[in-house]
Amino acid sequence: MKKLVSVLIPTYGGGDYLQRTVDSVLAQTYSTFEVIVIDDNGLGTENQKKTQAVMDYYKDDNRVIYLCHEVNRNGSAARNTGFAHSKGDYICLLDDDDEYTPEKLERQVEALELYPECGLTYCSREMYVNGKLSSVMRALPSDDYLFDLVTHRRGISSGTLMVRREVWLQLNGFDESFRRHQDYEFTARVAGSFKIIPLDFVGLKKYMVHRNNAKNQYELFGYRKQYMHTVMPLISSYTAQQRRQVIEANYMSLAAKALFRGDVKTCVAIYQYVKPGLWGYTYLIKYAMKAIRAKRK
Repeated sequence: MKKLVSVLIPTYGGGDYLQRTVDSVLAQTYSTFEVIVIDDNGLGTENQKKTQAVMDYYKDDNRVIYLCHEVNRNGSAARNTGFAHSKGDYICLLDDDDEYTPEKLERQVEALELYPECGLTYCSREMYVNGKLSSVMRALPSDDYLFDLVTHRRGISSGTLMVRREVWLQLNGFDESFRRHQDYEFTARVAGSFKIIPLDFVGLKKYMVHRNNAKNQYELFGYRKQYMHTVMPLISSYTAQQRRQVIEANYMSLAAKALFRGDVKTCVAIYQYVKPGLWGYTYLIKYAMKAIRAKRK
C-alpha cells in the first residue's frame, strides 16, 4: 500500500498565485496525497474571502482540504494547524506562490522508502525573479548538515523538503514564536537529530514575491538574534572556533546586507554587537565594494 503524503500550503493575502500552486500538486506523478491549504488571513477579512473564492474551485475534489484561522497567527502556526489535520506518513510544505515539478513527490517517497534511517529528504530548486530563471540551489551532500545549515553553506527551503511524520511529532513541529527564519530553525533541529538525504533534481520552482518583509534591516537583526538563541544549544558540542564561525556567518551577512542598502547605522550596530575578527571585517569590505560598484551603475 502506498504511503500517504500530506502537502501543507499556508496562505496569506488574496491567493493571487494559489491556484497555480495547488494545481502543481494535483499534477504529481505520485497520486497518493492530500493537499491542505491553511488560510491565515483571518476569518471574514477581504483577503480570506478572495482566497476562499479561489479554493471553491476545488470544493468537489476530496484530495483538497481548506482550513481557515479565525485570526491571523503566522506561517509557523499555519503549518502546525495543517499538520494537526493531516493524515500523511510523509509531510511536505509549499508556499502559496511556488510550485512543484511533476515528479517531486514520487522521487522523494522513493528516497525515504529506500533509506529508512533518514528523517528528511530535500531536492534542488530553481529561483525565478520577475518571471525569469535567476539561480539554481542544488541539494548537495554534506559531512555535517547541521553546521552547513547554520552557517548557510547549505540551504533547505521549506518547499524542497519531505519529512517523516514521526520526525515532525518528535520535534513538536514549528516554533510558533518565529515570524521569520522558521525554515532555518526547523531544518536545523531536524539536522541535529536525524540523517538527511539530498536529491539533486529540481523539484521546486520558487518565485520571488516581496511581501511580509521585515520593515528594515534592524528588525531583521532582532529576528536573527531569536534564531541564534535557538541555534546555540544545538551546536554546544562544536569547538569554540566553529561556534564563532556560526555567529559571524549569521550576523555579518546581515551587516553586509544593511551596508549594501545604505543602512550604515544598522551595519555598525551589528558589527559592534558581534565584534568580529578578520573574517567578518573582510566580509564587510567585500560587500562595501559591491555596493559602491552597484551605485556607480
